[in-house]
Amino acid sequence: MPPTPAERPADPAPDLDVVTPAHNEADNLEPLLAEIHEALQPTGLSYHVIVVDDRSTDDTPRILAQLATNTAASPSHAGALCAHSAPNPAIA
Repeated sequence: MPPTPAERPADPAPDLDVVTPAHNEADNLEPLLAEIHEALQPTGLSYHVIVVDDRSTDDTPRILAQLATNTAASPSHAGALCAHSAPNPAIA
């Protein structure tokens, strides 16, 4: 059985990065992160979840920022990070 995250030595590099796009996904972000955590937690792997906001027009950016801020206090969303895509001038 793999070691639990508490038993692993501190290592800034995770075993796994999960990257997912988000466009107007405000209502789905918390359930998505919870499902990712439920799937990966039993593996004992360290991981980061990177959610890339694709210029959402709903509350997705605000919720991502809030989830990223709460990550340290909430092990259920361990490693949640967010990024925002920049406007592409070639797309009208």
